[in-house]
Amino acid sequence: MKALLLAAGVLVLAALLVWGGVLDLGLYGWDTYPLIAAGRVHGLGSLLGTFGEELMEGRFEGGHYWRPLVHLSFAFDHAAFGLAPAGYHATDLGLLVAGALGTFALARRLLGGLAGAWLAAFTYLLHPLHFSLLPLPPRRADTLAVAFTLAALAVHLGGRSRGRSLLAGLLVLAALASKETGVLAVALVVAIELLRAPAGARLRATVGGSWPVLAALAVWAAARTAVLGGLGGAVRGDLLGGVTDGAAVLGRYAALSLETGPLLGRAYGGTALAGLALTTAYVALARRPAPPARGDAPGFERLGPLLILWFSLLVLVTGAGSGQRSWYALGFLPPLAVALGALFQRGLAARRTTPVRGYLGLAVCLALIALQWAGRFGPADPWLRPRAAAQRNAELVERFREAVTTTAPGTTVEVVGRSGKTPVLPPYALEAYAELVLPERAVRVDVPRPAVPPPGPDEVLVLLTARTGGN
Repeated sequence: MKALLLAAGVLVLAALLVWGGVLDLGLYGWDTYPLIAAGRVHGLGSLLGTFGEELMEGRFEGGHYWRPLVHLSFAFDHAAFGLAPAGYHATDLGLLVAGALGTFALARRLLGGLAGAWLAAFTYLLHPLHFSLLPLPPRRADTLAVAFTLAALAVHLGGRSRGRSLLAGLLVLAALASKETGVLAVALVVAIELLRAPAGARLRATVGGSWPVLAALAVWAAARTAVLGGLGGAVRGDLLGGVTDGAAVLGRYAALSLETGPLLGRAYGGTALAGLALTTAYVALARRPAPPARGDAPGFERLGPLLILWFSLLVLVTGAGSGQRSWYALGFLPPLAVALGALFQRGLAARRTTPVRGYLGLAVCLALIALQWAGRFGPADPWLRPRAAAQRNAELVERFREAVTTTAPGTTVEVVGRSGKTPVLPPYALEAYAELVLPERAVRVDVPRPAVPPPGPDEVLVLLTARTGGN
């Protein structure tokens, strides 16, 4: 417990030092205002009603989902901060720390020592991929699901008791209620039980050790079906995408989680080289005995098969989604962090008996981490693009608010929005914004096509119309 509390304090300070710039950003992202509008609560009844609502109250055009904990997080943010951006970003920063702390706890359980756990936690916390998540509050669904998954696995590996099993089941249910990728938590608990079950009674031992998470999956599936009136899911999802396009999916997310940048090229060749170095060094050191167990962290003897299963399941689950997005790679960071932690810890243990192998493992581990940072950072301010996108968003919503408030009900107004690589807010997002700041008006937004001809290579002007009315 002392190690966990120390890790929490250190990780909070590190997060503020590295990611504190997010607190200065405004609110932006297509789904930010719809999630705030859908998550608002006005009492205990509406708070409980959050668990019976479709995501964004059905505004989302890409599919039908049930993610009540995402709504709940926005409800608390709105109650505490209104529309002040810093509050929402502080919540996302806290969720990042929770994921790093979960990585620390899980790595300690799996590796049986603190050195690898610390390196795994910092690999997760400091990875440049978080630039794709932290600035946009809607992407906290991924951060929530990953944090609860890591917590569930750490609790489950902590010992065999009814209390721990039930707590792991509740954490798995929370992961599922955050995002559908929480199903990975179920699969991983089952995989852990399968890998450590005795050969003679494998099926019985696996079911007996994982029944709480299987029950959580059943509860979630029943509740989701009841709320959505069916299976729901993406409009353009591909349930078999992880099987048919597995190599492409793995290549895409490996490139994001093992980015080597301009030093080795942004093509998959650099990523493949980095992955090969990691695998080779790990296999070479895996023959060395693991470091002695410490207290309640006995280590997991079949770590290699578990990591292979973890990555395979990630490919299947992410491949079944609607398209490939950079922030979907977040799920790949924990197993990568654990693998690097294992390599680092085994390298430390091996350097006393076989110095060449030990120092080789340490060198490869640290080189891979250094390459990730060298590939993502340059002389430019990394917050430059998020700040520009947030500024464009702020200008648009302010222009939109002024146009609507200065016209009589029933009037159609035209608003010109500026957009760079991040597109202008879609109609459903502006309608949600109007619901938040102009509750006395009923606003209908439309974006005609084609848009106004672009004035330059990096910006386009988007003309939208808003029809206003009274409640």
